[in-house]
Amino acid sequence: MTSLPSNFPRRIRIRGGEFGASARAMHRKAALENVSKATIERKLMSTKTTFKRVALVAVAALGFGLLSVVPSSATSQADTLTLSSAATTVTVGTAATTTLTQAFTGLGGDTMTVTASVSSAPTGNSAVPALTVNQASNTNASTAVTGGGLIGTTADTASATVYNSASGVYTVTLPTTAIAGTYVIKFTAAVVTPNTGTVNAAVATWTVTVGAATAATADTTSTAYIAAGGVTAPTSTTDALAVNVPMAVGTQAAAILVTPKLASASASVTLTATITGPGLIGLGTQTVGATGRSLTSGTAVSTDYVTVWPDGTAGVATITISSGSTVLGTKTVTFYGAIATVTTTVVNSVITVGSAGANVGAITAVAKDSGGNVVPVGTLYATSDTAGFISNSYSSAAIGGTTAGVATFTLTGVAEGTAKITVGTGSSSTATGAFNATPVAVRVGGAPASVKVTFDAASYTVGQAATVTVTILGPLGNPVANGTYTNIFSTTSPAAGLVSNYALGGAALPASGTITTSGSTGTQTFAVTMPTYASSVKLSATGGTALATANQVALTSATVDVTDANATAAIDAANAATDAANYAADAADAATTAAQEATAAAQAAQDSADAATAAVVALGLRVDTLMASVRAQLTSLSNLLVRLIKKAHA
Repeated sequence: MTSLPSNFPRRIRIRGGEFGASARAMHRKAALENVSKATIERKLMSTKTTFKRVALVAVAALGFGLLSVVPSSATSQADTLTLSSAATTVTVGTAATTTLTQAFTGLGGDTMTVTASVSSAPTGNSAVPALTVNQASNTNASTAVTGGGLIGTTADTASATVYNSASGVYTVTLPTTAIAGTYVIKFTAAVVTPNTGTVNAAVATWTVTVGAATAATADTTSTAYIAAGGVTAPTSTTDALAVNVPMAVGTQAAAILVTPKLASASASVTLTATITGPGLIGLGTQTVGATGRSLTSGTAVSTDYVTVWPDGTAGVATITISSGSTVLGTKTVTFYGAIATVTTTVVNSVITVGSAGANVGAITAVAKDSGGNVVPVGTLYATSDTAGFISNSYSSAAIGGTTAGVATFTLTGVAEGTAKITVGTGSSSTATGAFNATPVAVRVGGAPASVKVTFDAASYTVGQAATVTVTILGPLGNPVANGTYTNIFSTTSPAAGLVSNYALGGAALPASGTITTSGSTGTQTFAVTMPTYASSVKLSATGGTALATANQVALTSATVDVTDANATAAIDAANAATDAANYAADAADAATTAAQEATAAAQAAQDSADAATAAVVALGLRVDTLMASVRAQLTSLSNLLVRLIKKAHA
């Protein structure tokens, strides 16, 4: 039997796995025929006792990695390179990964490698791919080496004569440092042990597209809190405060704490703050100085401060904080100038003698600058034009002392009468300064002198709601100041308090002598319900000891009629029916009279007809007589003519 050439088996192994079966058949044939050269080749291969697997050499400076995997034969047998994904898309800041699998068949001690290299990348890129062992077909212990070098496993196939399959699975990572652009990374296989042979696997290509990072934006669950000045930290509590600050340059007006959130969870985003109106803003710390009117944070932040500063101009500034197109918060700051106008409001138009009760806070005033902006600090003064009614002992009030932006005054009543009060910035009793307010009238009410009781309508129907008003009047007939007055009604005989001659529903009328007045008219009202039957309701009372002596015997009483609409309607219907019956009787009488008159006329006509008939009969008889006479005369005349004719012929 002819021997095979000594280099033939090596050539088969180099070509790869598709010739593996032929190579093994020839190898067995050579052994059976004791071919010397095949035997030598077999001995050479049997000396390879180490089955090496997986080595990665990372050459970062050159931008590629070298990874070794499980053994091949002296020639690669059916080696393959497979990527789990040939194309990957990520954004800047996100690592791109894919899985690379290298497989082949070989004998113990055979080794193949795969090299990863960056074929193309965006200009300026410094990121290189990293290859790490994920899985190998060998199960012996693995050794990991950091910082480059060998990463993988070593193993022994336990056979130098039987072909085994070997594979390695590796994770390939393009790190987060990759800049935006397209990366093409190639993987190339090579035979290492023995260092000759033909690689069958084609170069594998992985394309990575790194897109520009999309800026994160917060939503409307974000919070923005403002606090005046720069000392107090903004919170949800201080956020409720209005911010009014002087327009003078140099002092921080406010600080706004912004906390971006996504669905109420904290988020890091890029913020933009703008101010419209007067003022400037800063972005950063709680007291950072002003740097412009529209600012954007350089990096994503989870919290940030927007500071507000005056620029010497009065007016209302609006600060808007946004994340992308989403508005996270809008705050306002008012910059005010010097006081230019004062507006006075009357709280109690009627006060008492003295400085208590309704006199406290009787008038208020608000100061504004020339632009109409409220001036929240300072002192205003009130002056009376008639000291005999309201004391002109000078009264001052601090703006914002009780209510923000408002000065509240307590007046001193002297005697019943009306005085005009002027509020301004002056500080003397004769001048109220350069910014006088329009005077307002305030009246001092006298002591109770009489009581007036009235209903709110002139009459009612049964069960109708009504209002009873009790008005306490002073000596001059004007309502007294608001307050609680005792002993207005007598509580003894003949009746206690205000009483009604018929039982009323609703609120009880005052049974004691105490009346509490309110409103601008100094009255107390009682909502009552009228009786359920027709009546004439009268309210009366006896004056109490608080009234003047002349009014203690009897007070003004009030009387109203209460009607039953149903009964009235029935009476009206009955009256209407009676009127209709009377009209019918009158019509019948008229018809009877007409009939009688017609009968008389008919009788008269009958009589006239009878007389006419008699006259006609008499006339007929006379005509008959005359006709007989005419006929007799005609006969006589005829006879006469006959005789005359006879005589003539004779």
